[in-house]
Amino acid sequence: MSPDAGDAGTGGNRAGSNRTGGNFFRLLRGRGMAALLMLAAMSLMARALPPAEFGLVILLHSFALGARGLVNVKPFEAIVLYGTRHAARPRYTEQLLRLMLLVDVATVVAAFALAWFAAGWLAGWLEWSAAERALARGYSVVILTSMSGTASGVLRLYDRFDVIARQRVVQGVVMLAGAAAVSALGGGLVAFVVVQGLAFAAHNIYLQRQGWREFARRHPDARLAGPVFAGRRRRFPGLGRFLAVTYWQGNLDLFPKHLVVLGAGALLGETAAGLYRLAAQTTRVISVPALLLRQVLFPDLARLWRAAPDEFHRLVRRALAGSAASAAVLVGAATWFGDELIAALFGERYAAGAVVLVWLMLAAALELVTAVLRAALYARARAGKVLIGYAAGVALHAAAFAPLALAAGLEGTGMAAAFGALLTLGLVSMNSVRPRLRE
Repeated sequence: MSPDAGDAGTGGNRAGSNRTGGNFFRLLRGRGMAALLMLAAMSLMARALPPAEFGLVILLHSFALGARGLVNVKPFEAIVLYGTRHAARPRYTEQLLRLMLLVDVATVVAAFALAWFAAGWLAGWLEWSAAERALARGYSVVILTSMSGTASGVLRLYDRFDVIARQRVVQGVVMLAGAAAVSALGGGLVAFVVVQGLAFAAHNIYLQRQGWREFARRHPDARLAGPVFAGRRRRFPGLGRFLAVTYWQGNLDLFPKHLVVLGAGALLGETAAGLYRLAAQTTRVISVPALLLRQVLFPDLARLWRAAPDEFHRLVRRALAGSAASAAVLVGAATWFGDELIAALFGERYAAGAVVLVWLMLAAALELVTAVLRAALYARARAGKVLIGYAAGVALHAAAFAPLALAAGLEGTGMAAAFGALLTLGLVSMNSVRPRLRE
């Protein structure tokens, strides 16, 4: 009996739901702890540096992650989709991993080159000095450690979400320990930049090591050397299109995460970029379930769609109900306690960031609901439908960002994020319902 067939019965359905819930709470614990560690590290950094220098540290990291994201096709999505289809064919899985590893290497090298050459353009746009431009180029070296997409796909494919949960904790521990040491020793801007880069590199290296260890355990006789492209179209039909869709989807995800930070810095100054990032990080601590929910739902929904469609829809409905209830709580908490939270965490001089917190929390709450629909459409090989919704939402976010930022300052940047997230949810919801009506 195939793995999918096991999910078709009642016991298999229950196991699928329990696995989703277990993976979700396992990731939630790890990512929640990691987010708190990162928040504590950023609090130390914000208190130790002048707001403008803190904003510069944030801009450097956003620049590096932005360059990486622009040439990242997220191979772990393809590994989950095609790996679940070929669970009974280990040789196919091995070939898929070899192909995705090649993609990983190529995109990392391309991202580093992009960051190195784009640093000069960014310095001119943000009016940085020659020293700041050199710092941006030096920081871009951390991109070379980010070749972790294939390893991440292996861990997701084999339900090792416990390892993925610990990955961010590793980053948070390194970041907090380094920030505490630099603060105690009276270090300045460059020291904090080094700490941030080391923390980013540590979590990438940890993920790669654990992912390939899991692969070796599951496939003790596997060879990394072997055919890469032979029979690719027959074994992995639609792979090229799926990678293209996830590439553009990744770029759309990149805009509200990192590119808006650069935009805030360009329009409102480095201090505003730092304030925006603080509010976004605070939002992340509270709204981290959105990303986690999508990650744990996707593998199980991919298994259930063909083997147990009734359980598939039941799981989607339960996840939607839970995410909607959580979204309401998140927005209410930010509305009532946002001012006090920002001031308590980072100090009174950063209290101005509270004005954007409520809007970013609203955007995160909408994304929490959208995440469920996105996972369901991905599992049904309808990633293109998701792309349309996110493209429209990001387009609105981008179009409204500058006018609202210039008209309403920092608060306007949050308003633009909320408007874009609302449009995305509406369009993805429509695309989720229409195919069901035809099936």
